[in-house]
Amino acid sequence: MQKKLRGKKYNFNHDTLTFEQIEVGTKDRLVGFVLYIIFALVVASLTMIVSFSFFKSPQHKLVEKDNQELRKQFDQFERRLSSYVQELEYLENRDNEIYREMFGAPPVDSYVRQGGRGGRELYNEYVQLDHGGIIRACASKLDQIKRRLYVQTKSYDTIQTFIRNKEDYIAHLPAIQPIANKTLSRIASGFGLRVHPIYGVVKAHTGMDFAAPIGTAVYSTGDGVVEKIEDRAGGYGRNIVVNHGYGYKTLYAHLSKFNVKMGQKVKRGETIGFIGNTGTSTSPHLHYEVRKSDKPQNPARYFFNDLTDEEYEEMLRISDNAKVSFD
Repeated sequence: MQKKLRGKKYNFNHDTLTFEQIEVGTKDRLVGFVLYIIFALVVASLTMIVSFSFFKSPQHKLVEKDNQELRKQFDQFERRLSSYVQELEYLENRDNEIYREMFGAPPVDSYVRQGGRGGRELYNEYVQLDHGGIIRACASKLDQIKRRLYVQTKSYDTIQTFIRNKEDYIAHLPAIQPIANKTLSRIASGFGLRVHPIYGVVKAHTGMDFAAPIGTAVYSTGDGVVEKIEDRAGGYGRNIVVNHGYGYKTLYAHLSKFNVKMGQKVKRGETIGFIGNTGTSTSPHLHYEVRKSDKPQNPARYFFNDLTDEEYEEMLRISDNAKVSFD
């Protein structure tokens, strides 16, 4: 049995029935000191862990505050980027639907406008940073805006070239009626679904019919080049196709005779042929078509050099009332 009194250790001697003092060696003292230090460090570490779990240091609070402020700034920055993307989309839509449409240029493909899409590996440098995900998202959006702006500037360069050639474009655009028809009395049938006069079925009428006596002069509605002269027993009969460039072509059908040759350059208002009753036609008239990129357009939209607003409305009324075409 051992007993410790005032820092000294004693051992009980059963033979003499007395406590005998035990001498503690240097090694034992050293081991005891080391164990004491280890115990103290463990207790101190546990105390710090518990303290930091429930009580944040001033420095920790400052870092947290800075992180919250940084996140707010990133959120504001991302909202601004989103607003810039919306404005860019607005410009892209106007470019495709108005400017390029106006000058007969095909719209820019949506994938081309995006400038391609970069891979996520381009932004791996941000992964190890604090808020790396947010930074990478912003960097990706910025890069996309940069590519789209580049494509848009190139598109504007194209439009600017068209603007420089505006006078030439306007001269070639079909813009007058193909016969002298100031009173509008000779419009027989308009563009759209009409009853075919021979087959008696509803068919798409891809042009406008102008009733007039055989031999009435037919004019080219814009500058261009005679692309085709055809003499058919049926269908369009004797007809002429003028290529105006910029995607526009006009067709003049059921003529009695021609006044131009293949490949001849013509000016707006120049006589290219004369009204007849050839091909699949029920009476003397001119069947006139406007095609853009080989798609039929309503010719009524291309008479703006000839008609006032009131005359235009009257022309539409007359042409719409005719439910049966002449061809």
